Amino acid sequence: MGFEIGFEFTKDDFCTVMVTSKTCNKASIDNFKNIPNGGANVYEEISDDRYFLELTHYTITTEYEFIKVSSTRIRGIDSDVHLILQQ
Repeated sequence: MGFEIGFEFTKDDFCTVMVTSKTCNKASIDNFKNIPNGGANVYEEISDDRYFLELTHYTITTEYEFIKVSSTRIRGIDSDVHLILQQ
C-alpha cells in the first residue's frame, strides 16, 4: 500500500499532502490578505532550477525551497528526499 506524502503545485496554489489529507493555502490567503496589520502574504522566487516560497499568516512565516534535480524530480534545499512528479 502506497502513501502519498509531498506537495502539490498548481498555477495559483501550493498544497501539502500528508497520507490521506491535503492542505492548500490559496483560500486561507485570499480570506486574510486584506486584513490590516498582518493578514496573509505570499512571496515567491522562481527560476529554471530553484523555487522559493514564503507564506506569512499574521506573525508566522513558513518557507519552502526546492532545487530542480531533473525534469521530473525536485529536492528540498535542506533535505536528501527527492520528490517525483506525478502524472
